[in-house]
Amino acid sequence: MFLRSLGVCALVFVAACTVNGHGKAAKPAMKIYKTEHPYSFPPEPIQSGSIQVHVNKVFLEENKTVFSTQYWRARIYATVVSPKAVPHTAFDNSFTVIGKSGQVYPGHVSIRGGGRATWQHQEHTGQPTHLPPNVPGEIEVFADNGSGKTNDPLTAFTFKGVQYRLGP
Repeated sequence: MFLRSLGVCALVFVAACTVNGHGKAAKPAMKIYKTEHPYSFPPEPIQSGSIQVHVNKVFLEENKTVFSTQYWRARIYATVVSPKAVPHTAFDNSFTVIGKSGQVYPGHVSIRGGGRATWQHQEHTGQPTHLPPNVPGEIEVFADNGSGKTNDPLTAFTFKGVQYRLGP
């Protein structure tokens, strides 16, 4: 009976593990599983100056191992377009996420999707990364909003200081 229990424990441990790195630098690590908790959002586009933002998806992402939740992250996927060229830096400090507690979490913006057809990257153009005029490009906004045991459910987000309510 003891050996059978030990075998089951070993099987669970092996199923929960992965390897980080390659060759001699490889080391065991726990697999991270992601669960998305979606939120509803305003369907109309958001306008700030010449930049128009179409929100595509808002969710709270739970990242966990088979043993416990490691962290929570709020994510917003959106498409942006403008009649003027938009540098990637135009989105620095543009988004925040607001939790039920009232805590405001700074949003970090990264580019999504393939390059060259949409976002023009500096390594290809010699100019700062930008979105050409009238070309829709995808962005991802993310903010850490909880530790392993707790999270702060989302109530709203802001873009350039204007608040937009979210629903469960």
